[in-house]
Amino acid sequence: MHFSQSLVELVLPAAMAAAQRQPLMDLIRQLGKVPLQVADGPGFLVNRLLFAYLAAFLELVASGISPYRLDALMTRQFGWPQGPARLLDEMGLANARQILCQLTSQLSDRFARPATDPLSTHLQAGRGGRHQGAGFYRYAHGQPIPDPAWLDDTLKVPPDDSLTLQLLLPLLEEAALCLEEKVVASPTELDEAMRLGAGFPAFRGGPCAYLDDYGLARLLDEVDALALTHPRYRHPALRRRQALTEPRYYPEAP
Repeated sequence: MHFSQSLVELVLPAAMAAAQRQPLMDLIRQLGKVPLQVADGPGFLVNRLLFAYLAAFLELVASGISPYRLDALMTRQFGWPQGPARLLDEMGLANARQILCQLTSQLSDRFARPATDPLSTHLQAGRGGRHQGAGFYRYAHGQPIPDPAWLDDTLKVPPDDSLTLQLLLPLLEEAALCLEEKVVASPTELDEAMRLGAGFPAFRGGPCAYLDDYGLARLLDEVDALALTHPRYRHPALRRRQALTEPRYYPEAP
C-alpha cells in the first residue's frame, strides 16, 4: 500500500473477492482519499512515472542547465505546483537517491542518475533538502532562496518546448509501459493518479490526455534526435502505441 496526499495505491491479491475489496475501498474513501488498485511492481505507479521525470531533470542539470530555469518552465509554463528541484528538496535528496537506485536496479538505465550526479554533489556538501536548510535551494524561514551559483535569467525564461519535452518524455514512456504491463487498468485511472498523487496539472488532464492533445505522431517526430544521444530518450512503448489502429488513449470528440 502506498499513500500520497490524496491517493492510496493498493496492491490486492488476485484471488480477493469483490465483496472483500469493497469495504477496504469504502474505508479509504471515508478517510477522504481516493483508492487505486495497481499491480505490484517497482515504484507502483505514481513513483515510477514521477521518478522517470525527476531522473530526466537530474540529467539536464548535470549537463549544465540551471535547476531554477527548469523549475520555472515546469511551473509557470507547464503548470506543475512545484518544479522538480523544489519537489526533490521537499522529499529529501537522500530519499530520492535511494528510490532512484532501487528503480534503476529493477527497471534498467531509464532511471539511472548521470555520472556527475547533482543529488550526490549536494548530499556531500550537507545539502540534503529543505529539512536540512538547503538542497537545490537554500531555505530561510521556510522560503526557498536560489543559490547564486545557479542563478540565471530565470524570471524571464522564454518558452522552451525542447526542454519541456526532454523532461516529460520519460514520464510519458513509463505511462505507456505501465498500461502495457497492466500496472493500472486504464488511462483514466492513470491520469487521475498522477493528478492526485504527483500534482500533474489538472487542466492538462494527465499524461495520457496530454499526449493525446499533443499528438503522438508529432511527439515522436520531434524526439527522434534525442534518442540518438541518450537511452533515456528512446521510446519503444510509444512507438508500439503508434502502431496500434487506435493510438489515442481517449476517443476523439465527435
